[in-house]
Amino acid sequence: MAGKDGGELVYTTRGFLQDAQDAMGVDIMRGLIELITNADDAYNGAGGPIIIQIREATDPFKWLLSIHDKAGGLDADGLKKAFSNLGDENQKFAADKGTRGLFGRGAKDVAVFGRARFHSVNKGKYSELQILPKTAKWERNAINIEPTPEILRELRLADGETGLTAEIYVTEQYKIPNTNQLIERLQTHVQLRDLINRNQVVLIDARSKTEMKLIGLEPSGNRILDIEFPVPGYRMNAKLEVYKFNEKQPGNVDIYSKQGLVISGRGAAYENSFLTLDGRPEAGWFSGRLDVPEIHDLARASDNTDVPDPKNPTRIVSRQRNGLVRGHPFYRALAGAINAHLKPLFDEAANDEGANKKEGKELRKRLDLLEQALGKALQDILDETDLGDLPTENDPDDDSQELQFIPPRKVVAIGESSSLTIRAPKSLDTSSLTFKVTQTSKVISLRDSLAENLVWRDHPRLNVKQTAIQVIGEDVGVATVSVVIGDVNASCELIGTKLVPAEEVIPDQIAFEYDEASIAPTKRRRLLLKAPLEFVGDIVLITSDSELFSVNPRVKLSPSQSGTHANAVIIAHAGSELGVGSITAQLVGKSSSCALKIVEPGQNRYPKIHTSVVGNENPPRRVDMRLEEDGRLFVKIFGRHPSLQRVFGKHLGQDEGFVNDQSPEAHATIGEIVAQQLSIYAVEREAGKHPERFTDPSSAFARQQEFIPRFIQLLQLILLENE
Repeated sequence: MAGKDGGELVYTTRGFLQDAQDAMGVDIMRGLIELITNADDAYNGAGGPIIIQIREATDPFKWLLSIHDKAGGLDADGLKKAFSNLGDENQKFAADKGTRGLFGRGAKDVAVFGRARFHSVNKGKYSELQILPKTAKWERNAINIEPTPEILRELRLADGETGLTAEIYVTEQYKIPNTNQLIERLQTHVQLRDLINRNQVVLIDARSKTEMKLIGLEPSGNRILDIEFPVPGYRMNAKLEVYKFNEKQPGNVDIYSKQGLVISGRGAAYENSFLTLDGRPEAGWFSGRLDVPEIHDLARASDNTDVPDPKNPTRIVSRQRNGLVRGHPFYRALAGAINAHLKPLFDEAANDEGANKKEGKELRKRLDLLEQALGKALQDILDETDLGDLPTENDPDDDSQELQFIPPRKVVAIGESSSLTIRAPKSLDTSSLTFKVTQTSKVISLRDSLAENLVWRDHPRLNVKQTAIQVIGEDVGVATVSVVIGDVNASCELIGTKLVPAEEVIPDQIAFEYDEASIAPTKRRRLLLKAPLEFVGDIVLITSDSELFSVNPRVKLSPSQSGTHANAVIIAHAGSELGVGSITAQLVGKSSSCALKIVEPGQNRYPKIHTSVVGNENPPRRVDMRLEEDGRLFVKIFGRHPSLQRVFGKHLGQDEGFVNDQSPEAHATIGEIVAQQLSIYAVEREAGKHPERFTDPSSAFARQQEFIPRFIQLLQLILLENE
């Protein structure tokens, strides 16, 4: 019998530095925000003075950044517990006090900029602790001693006051914004806006001899919406306030922009965005707040359970401090709920600013001629890159169960954690389960992969049990994770990439890809059905209300190619008569329908590509591209963008178009823009299905340049004909 052994995993200095660099990047603002929010947390919501100081440091450091508060401070044991233990739960976070301490290591990560030092006066005693990143060690040079006048001056405390000072010693390789830039970023950063206004925050910058009280950015304009609404599938309501500016704000929505919704929960701000509507040109008209307390609860719940929850499968807040995780089910549910309230406002603004001003009749004719030619060129590329086929059918009557990963293939971005579900027959003894990882370099790592730590639970509908493991992306490449139980095994292919694949729309329940579809008489058509990933293996019942066509009565859901959701293919076989019928899919009390039209075949089997030049005033960018629900790819060029308004000239009103929209310069510009956008779309599609082909941004750019000439030749031929 083979021997057994065990022990604790060793967290090396290299591991500490990698995690800290992943969290902080090269942005000193992340470090400042971490320490400023810690100072705010120390006041427990009551507010108080916070001083941010910048001064020169001694070699080998360039600058010393310090954050001073006058809260309760910490004694020597408190400093050790707070700053020497990685991954401990933040007690205020656990107690619903709205702190941002989601990962139990934030303040330690700031040491990656050079060195971190924390010193404090608590109950009349002074203590100090430093974190040395090169050795991943900590040291205390003062333990509960009497504070001298020099120490009190250094901590900016008066005799009898308590508080904590956190310091970052910054090496020369990291750049600190100049004073004016720093003031603007501190006052406008989404995580600091409300914090600054509930505390007395002062910046003292020795570089420019500046001392200034900061004022956080607040929503402005006219309040046009103030409502509460439910988030489908979750417990708590969200509260939405929307303001409209008197003048449209320039630029895109980001963490510093005036436009956007400050999304927060229980006092902690996470991001500034309109979720999935950030790209709308009308976003510059609006600001506001979205208070979502359930974000905090979901973050806490994901830390405190080993049992996979389909509604909360992974952390909702990004480890890199850049907002919410887009692929989380709650994010999708929240976006869907808020869009119902925001889209009417955006649509009204679009009409007001001239979205109905479009190209002239002659240019419209030429653009219409392009649709079929561009569609064929795009379809040829999609076919060549193996993107044109829908998933194949499976056998719904095969109810056999086997050991398997869900999904069997998954893309993992570097630094991100992903969950893999393992299913096994209920009768299979899993006590001897082991994992094997095959990889040429460290592409991924496993967390909590010992058999005794896995929690198995029965599937609510299938004759299987399941558990989950977490994988962390470490580097670019391909890895295979295998699970072995005696003679039985299963594997999952994991693709490590720097590029995050194009985000897919994943339904919260079963849904057809499109609500409507068409088919020619006597022909067959595949209809794609999508569902959340946890429904893999379930049987979907299919019915039809028409005798004009037949459908397979049952389909089994399988993992999608991307590994993000489940899908199945329904085959509809049309008869010889024309007409319309409805197909309904049913699964565990939920249903979705698709209207199927039997029509005479048209001439165009290719993707529909619609190009338009519109006259919106003050657009934030010069082009938008989106995929409409009917499958049409819409390329919208903003003729009044500063980079294009001299090319197209003024709009003449009504349907007269732009002054210069018949000029060769305008047509050549349209050709270049459309060719680039379609090439980007083709690369995004290819990267979504084959991310292993694009391991860094340069490979994606090279592929895009390869596609552009194939579109530009068609565009020039039609747009510049007879010129």
